[in-house]
Parts: sequence; structure tokens; C-alpha cells
Amino acid sequence: MIVNITSDNYLTISIPASSSIKIDEQFSQLEFEVFLERNLYNIVSLEIVNCNWLTSIPLLPNLNTLNCSYCDALTDISVLSSLTDLNCSYCDGLLNIPVLPNLTTLNCTWCKRLTSIPAQPNLTTLVCNYCKGLTDIQVQPNLTTPNCSYCDGLLNISVLPNLTTLNCYMCKGLTSIPVQPNLTTLNCGECEALADIHVQPNLTTLDCSCCKRLTSIYVQPNLTTLDCSYCDRLICIHVQPNLTTLNCAGCSGLTGIPVQSNLTKLSYHKCPNITIATIPIKFIHNLDTDTLIRCLRYNPYNICDILGKPDLLIQANTLNIIQEYLEYAEGETLAVLEGILTENNIPLPTLVKPANRM
Repeated sequence: MIVNITSDNYLTISIPASSSIKIDEQFSQLEFEVFLERNLYNIVSLEIVNCNWLTSIPLLPNLNTLNCSYCDALTDISVLSSLTDLNCSYCDGLLNIPVLPNLTTLNCTWCKRLTSIPAQPNLTTLVCNYCKGLTDIQVQPNLTTPNCSYCDGLLNISVLPNLTTLNCYMCKGLTSIPVQPNLTTLNCGECEALADIHVQPNLTTLDCSCCKRLTSIYVQPNLTTLDCSYCDRLICIHVQPNLTTLNCAGCSGLTGIPVQSNLTKLSYHKCPNITIATIPIKFIHNLDTDTLIRCLRYNPYNICDILGKPDLLIQANTLNIIQEYLEYAEGETLAVLEGILTENNIPLPTLVKPANRM
């Protein structure tokens, strides 16, 4: 049960032991101080949000949950030894967070003057999105799920031994992600300076889309899902032995895709340098007609590669694709393709509309 404290009742209301308190935003600083003096030991949960006069959080010996978000003047939080859950998001003036020995969950989103998060021995969940001044996340021995997206100044992420999920989307200053031994999910999309993602032994899902400096993706032995779309400088995707889903659309530097034996879903539109000849037949079999047609339109001579692969010619999709393309072919190109079709014993009239014939 949450007890609402207002200017009208703070002197008369009886606060039971182990109470959850919500302070009215119209409370004055003096009223707050008087209230705390009378109820210091009874408060285990405190919510005081959008308070423009609050500059510090005093010592509350039994406090385990604190929400002090949107308190612009807040610069300091005392060492609250019992605190387990802290929400200090949107506190523009907050300069530092002390070591809180029992803290497990921390949300400091949009604390733009915060430059570092010290090691918290029991922290498991961290949300620090949009902390523009944050340059470093120190070793958090029990941290499993940090969200540190849109931290423009973040230059370094320490090795976090229990990390399983990392969201560092659009951290423009981040250049490298070290080996995280238990990491399974990584979202580092639009990290413009990121040039290297070390081999993560347990990684299963990776989104590194729009990482403009990334040139290759190392072998991640357990990776099943990879989104590396619109990585302009990417020239190499190494064989990922367990990969099932790959999105490399918009990778203008990519010239081919190595055999990924378990791949079942592939997107590679807007890759002008990829040809059908550089895509293993198995990948083509798993694609829908529309995707292949788009590929043909970026590089029309892919049609010759298709016709040169007997395995493809027996596929129903392949004939549909040939028909779709030849409807737009003309002149010398059409003559060459007619010759290839004849050599492969494919009757031309069933594939090309008579009106489009030269």
C-alpha cells in the first residue's frame, strides 16, 4: 500500500512501519525535512518526482526503493545501505551515484551530467540511455542486462562477467566491444565509430546495422541471427556455422555471401555488387520470387548465372523469375538470353510475352 503525503496531512497522518511513501510534488523543502525527521525509520519505499527544490537524498536507513526522477536540482544521493532499486532518470543536475552495496536495479536515463557509473557489487539491471556525458561503465560483477543506448560520449564498456544482453544502440563514440564471456544478445546498431566486434563465444543474436566503419564480422560460433544491414564498408561475413537468419541488405561493399549451411532466411536487396553466382544455390532456393527479382534488377546479368546452374532451372521459382526479367529485356541482351535458353532446352515462348519480342 502506498501512502500519499501532502501539505495538508504530513503532520497528522500516522505512518506505519515499513511504509511506501509518495510525496506530493507541491511539497515544500521545509515540509519534507519535517516529515522525514518524524518518520525516518518507517520509510522503505519513497517516490518524490518532479521536485525542483530537491538537491540531495538524505540518509534513510531502511529505504530499499527510491524514485526521484525529474528532480532537476538533485546533485547528490547519500550512501543508502539498504537501497535495492533506484530510479533517478531525468535528473539533469546529478553528478554522481555512490556505491550502493545492495543495489540491484538502476535507471539513470537522461542524466546528462553523469560521467561514470561506479562498480555496484550486486547490480543486475542498468538503464542509462541518453546519458550524453557518460564515458565509462565500470566493472559490474553481477550485471546481466544494461541498456546504454544513445550515450554519445561512451568510449568504453568493461568486461562484464555475467552480461547476457547488451543494448548500446547509437553510441557514436564506441569503437570496440570487448569479449563478454556470457553475452547472448547484442544490439550495437548505428555505432558510427565501431570498427571491431570481438568474438563473443555465446552470442546468438547480433544487430550491428548501420555501423559505417565495420569491415568484417568475425566467426561467432553460436550466432543464429545477424542483422548487418547498411554497413557500407562491410566486405566480408565469415562463415557462421549456426546462422539461420541473415539481413545484409544495403551492404554496398559486399560482393558475396559464403555458404551458411543452416541458413533459412536471407535478405540481400540493395546490394549492387552481389551476383547470383556468389550466392550458394541453397540460399537461392530458400528465397521468395520477389526478393530474387529485386536482385536481378540491381544486377541484370544475374540471369545468366541462374541459367548456368542446372539445379536452379528445375525450380518453379526460377522459371517465374526468368519470365519476369525477360519481359523487360530487349535488343542484344534479349538475343543473348534467347541463346542461353535454347542451349538449356527451355522453350522461349512460354517465358516471354510475344508483345515484348523484338
